[in-house]
Amino acid sequence: MSTAEVPIDPPPGFWIREASHAPSPVTPLTRPFWRHREWLRVVAEEMGFLFDTLDVQEIGGWLYLRVVPLVDKVGPPPPASLTPELYRTIPEVRRRIRACVNAVETDVAGRLVRRWHDEWRGGLSARIDALRRVDLDALTDEGLAGHYGTALALGDDGCLIHFRLWGAVVVALGTFELTCRELLGWEPGRSTDLLVGGSTSSTEPARALEALAPEDYVRRYGHRALTYDLADPTLAELPDVLRDLARTRRRRDPAEADSAAEPLPASARAAVGGTRFEADFARARAAYPVREENEFLTISTPLALLRAAALEAGRRLVARNALDDPDDVFFLEVPDMLAALRGGTDPRAVAGRFRRERDWALAHPGPPSYGVPAPPPPLEALPEPVRRVNEAFRWALEQIAAPAGNVRTHARGSTTITGIPASPGRYGGPARVIRDDRDFAKLRPGDVIVCPVLPPVWSVLLGRAGALVTDRGGPLSHSAIIAREFRVPAVVATGDGTSRVHDGQAVVVDGSAGTVHLSTE
Repeated sequence: MSTAEVPIDPPPGFWIREASHAPSPVTPLTRPFWRHREWLRVVAEEMGFLFDTLDVQEIGGWLYLRVVPLVDKVGPPPPASLTPELYRTIPEVRRRIRACVNAVETDVAGRLVRRWHDEWRGGLSARIDALRRVDLDALTDEGLAGHYGTALALGDDGCLIHFRLWGAVVVALGTFELTCRELLGWEPGRSTDLLVGGSTSSTEPARALEALAPEDYVRRYGHRALTYDLADPTLAELPDVLRDLARTRRRRDPAEADSAAEPLPASARAAVGGTRFEADFARARAAYPVREENEFLTISTPLALLRAAALEAGRRLVARNALDDPDDVFFLEVPDMLAALRGGTDPRAVAGRFRRERDWALAHPGPPSYGVPAPPPPLEALPEPVRRVNEAFRWALEQIAAPAGNVRTHARGSTTITGIPASPGRYGGPARVIRDDRDFAKLRPGDVIVCPVLPPVWSVLLGRAGALVTDRGGPLSHSAIIAREFRVPAVVATGDGTSRVHDGQAVVVDGSAGTVHLSTE
């Protein structure tokens, strides 16, 4: 039965569309990348978060996320008055509380960040280099299937490392945020100002366009996936775009020159004194750049290696008249592709069915959410370290992805779009709506990028842009961090900015106020 014949019957629970990393229905070959339930269960146990995991499912062809409680049952949550007793009596919760206390006492978050620098970064780089040196054309079909399996194993290991680091980063940044509020009385989000300038990996690819020869640039930065779907090209597959970006990089006014993070005023430093602030600040500074830096080795590059191997398989299947186009390979699941390589059943019918199902999903976009959200359990009755860790997690999660209630739609004809302030400053210029790599060529120096979300590899575009506006994300999203590192004004979570703004329209982006003013001329 086709997707069109199946009524949409979402599973129990509250599900939110995963629009930040999967703005379109994922292709079948990409599905192994979405094993978040398995990886995030490891993270929750390791850090002591009071939930089981995050589940990911396709509903009507679109990806949705759900927070799975430690005790996953259907029905209304217990009254808040019973929460302290439940914390003491439910075995799963008691074990998680002990795990959280241990994680704080042994500084699991800090140790994971150090492990990235001391072990994981070098190990992943070595495995990536070995896979890149493989001559795919010279492999037998069985050898190509084995190579794909090796690249899949790299992707699995990279994803687990990525999410373990994600847990460490949200704890470090969220704990520092709470410390700044409690000791300094700062408003929410101001703690991030002390960290700007530390994520050099965000700006490095754009700056290297001026310094490296094209072939050197492609070798070092080009073999990275532009999105989280294998069907989309890598930078290396867009040489004309790279040449154009290098030739017309925006020349910035000296007043926009890079500066260090906002220093902590002497009066504030004197007020906090002691070691708690300094320790939390040090952990946050160490963790902040890792969020962007690890993504290139744990996610983007393994996906690019898988894409290269899949395209080679697609070319071989076309040569055998088993597929009509090499890109059809992305509409096979991994077992189908490997079976076809080994001379199994004709994959053309399978690819055609999956294409039709994806086309149907694109024509029937799912709602922002299914179900009714349950209020989060109160944290006041928890031991102090457990309360702080889980408050830090909740804060950081909202900063990475704006809550569903904060995603706006604007009245038709409105001349002001509102979102969330992400990077300070005010800038006016012509807008360019960039939905995917096919729109990159439209961008001119000084343009305002308006896009659904800015994936990390798209950071190369910000060397040319004057400001950034996104439909989704929060102050700790990739989009916001990258914009701050470039000192580019940015507004995120506008909800429908890509629908309200048109190419060439004059806009003024106020990244401090979280507004975008549209010209009506």
